[in-house]
Amino acid sequence: MRIEVEQSEPNGRFSTNLGIPVENKITNNNTWIFDQLPAEYFELTYQSKPTQWAAFLIEVEPFGITVIACVLLFLLHVGLLYRFRKRTSRIKKNSILMTGNFLIPLGIILIYMLAYGWIDAAIGEEASGRHGYLFLSLIYYPILLPGYAILIWFIEKFLINHKPELSIKTP
Repeated sequence: MRIEVEQSEPNGRFSTNLGIPVENKITNNNTWIFDQLPAEYFELTYQSKPTQWAAFLIEVEPFGITVIACVLLFLLHVGLLYRFRKRTSRIKKNSILMTGNFLIPLGIILIYMLAYGWIDAAIGEEASGRHGYLFLSLIYYPILLPGYAILIWFIEKFLINHKPELSIKTP
């Protein structure tokens, strides 16, 4: 019996229970020759080294990606609110406030759900792709929605739309 294993990365983490190959060390091309089966089962393990981008995403994790996206979406929403109030300070109904109240929490949850796929895509075909029931993250939408709405309403009401009152003191 002849077993040949070719690997693209000579420095990849490769191990086996077949013993030492004919070449006397693990290289790009490894060959084992047996007259009879050496064991009941063969074990070949190979772990490729992830790219720097994949290693970064693995380190940050989906939660970290979500936090970064949350901060960016929040700053975008506050910036749009500020620009809206700067242009039209007399309009009481703010469509940017209301639309953002619904879309930003939903976007945060969707980014969390998609972050696993982004990490898997960066890893490549070696990624497991098994991440459980991510759609259950949508359960948090009714919790995030009022919390974000109150926070952004407070910011819009007291920080962006705040107009200091003039007080004239008379002697």
